[in-house]
Amino acid sequence: MGRAFAGRKAPAYRLFSRPDCLDNRHGDPPGFGRDEVDGLWHGNFKKKLSGVVVDESEIGETLMIEDDSSYACRGEERNFIHGLYGGSANEFLQCEAGVESYGGRDKVVQFHLPFWFCGMLSRTLKIAETEHVPLCDAASRAMYGDAWKNLPAYGSYKPPKAGEWDDKTWKIRDLLHPPQRDFAIFMEGLLELRKFNPELRFWGEIDESASEWPKLSC
Repeated sequence: MGRAFAGRKAPAYRLFSRPDCLDNRHGDPPGFGRDEVDGLWHGNFKKKLSGVVVDESEIGETLMIEDDSSYACRGEERNFIHGLYGGSANEFLQCEAGVESYGGRDKVVQFHLPFWFCGMLSRTLKIAETEHVPLCDAASRAMYGDAWKNLPAYGSYKPPKAGEWDDKTWKIRDLLHPPQRDFAIFMEGLLELRKFNPELRFWGEIDESASEWPKLSC
């Protein structure tokens, strides 16, 4: 935080870690929708926001940025900005022709995801400000387009009958496709971050005026 806000006042913040997660390993019985924390995504540990990170009244203006969907808690799917490691940006760096100067394949990591997150946050804020909707709805709309309407509203869950929840879960998840390969989102993030560091650039020889990631040569 000191490096990120060097020369400026850092905002108030708190740190949360594994002990702050809800432990879902011993659900009785385990599985989708069978307890208080599993929702669209099952996970052993859940990063619950309401009542842990923020008061329930603030949940509409709270977002969780994660690359692991298993942490998303039941009833908080709209608060979840899901960025996947990989995609075209990763493939470009993993290409044999492009990794030699970076120390080999085993040392190449996914450098570009932060740009995607920043671009998605930029889109989210624009939607929230221009359309006067809560951040959680703006984030869902930015990621999923019209499919965001299929996400469960916070606090609206009812215990499903046997076998019903799995069917509903898979039908909803099939509709959710964040634009992970949209080069424009990476560029939006890059331009936002350049407001703080004008020298920032993508890793690799990438044409910033392109409409998509370069074609792989391997």
